[in-house]
Amino acid sequence: MTLNHQKRFTLVELLVVITIITILAALMLPTLAQARQYSQRIACISNLKQTGLASLSYTDEKGGWLPLSRMSNGWPIGWRVEIAPYLGMTDISYSSCWDVRMMNGVFLCPSWDHPEFDLSSPSGGAIYCGGYGWNKLAGTADSSAAPFNRWKLSKITHQSQTIAIGDTSDAKPASTSMYARLYYPSATWTLPSQDPYIGNRHPGAGDGGICLAWLDGHASWKPRAELMAGQNGNINWFYQTP
Repeated sequence: MTLNHQKRFTLVELLVVITIITILAALMLPTLAQARQYSQRIACISNLKQTGLASLSYTDEKGGWLPLSRMSNGWPIGWRVEIAPYLGMTDISYSSCWDVRMMNGVFLCPSWDHPEFDLSSPSGGAIYCGGYGWNKLAGTADSSAAPFNRWKLSKITHQSQTIAIGDTSDAKPASTSMYARLYYPSATWTLPSQDPYIGNRHPGAGDGGICLAWLDGHASWKPRAELMAGQNGNINWFYQTP
């Protein structure tokens, strides 16, 4: 008779192995989640770097005038339309702005998470989606008289500390168009009381923060607490008017 001396795992040994694997997975999952969040933040900063530089190219060609945060009809995507040709979308204009490219590509934050909107179609309010907005204080088309309320770049004294474009708040607004508006700390429009106008889409120090393109051309992440506090006694310092 031939005896089978092949070693087999006992039930206890199998349970020990399973326990070790479970513990290792529990330790690794938060790290993997953090790595994913960090990569999304880097991708978001890259998007904003591109749109920020496109806005400066627009400004150079328009005599120093910055893009508008919204059109005269109130749509808060005027800046996207105006810088689109500098991002290779030369066929985009105010008469053809209802285009899926206006809420995708560099206009879509990789951490934007609102599955209720269909980003394959600009209808149903989706045109306002993507998660980015132009500084609400930096020029709006409130009348039909040129140059509207545009900012002139040369009039802004602290360009490296003044926001051009950034992550908007993810708080559910009264109007879908508010998803495309980059509000400032002292804004008074209606939002749920627990949700400030300054978002925190990207985790980081404290309660997180947002990614931003600045008027000097650089892009970075900044904590929400710093944006909410302002600077030099001005709560809207980073959104300041010239």
